[in-house]
Amino acid sequence: MFPKNEVIKLAALARIALTKQEVQLLQKEFADIIAYVGEVSTVAETGGDFDVRLARNVFRDDVAVSADAEVVERLIASAPQANGRRISVKKILP
Repeated sequence: MFPKNEVIKLAALARIALTKQEVQLLQKEFADIIAYVGEVSTVAETGGDFDVRLARNVFRDDVAVSADAEVVERLIASAPQANGRRISVKKILP
């Protein structure tokens, strides 16, 4: 469980007023979120040859782009969990 004083500090930094019940709920949720971020970080660290210098901010119109059916099928097949043509991900927030 995430320490109560840390939840209160984070709420103060974000200028959010929390009830006692919200603090208790966030203690549980923050612990889950941090554990999940740790999992993602582990995957990111072992994920490949990403060069941060190649990352850049690119602005584009928010438009749906149709992908080739073969690409979509390979993507869905490579996902750990899929539900039909949708990729299932772990829920981290209520």
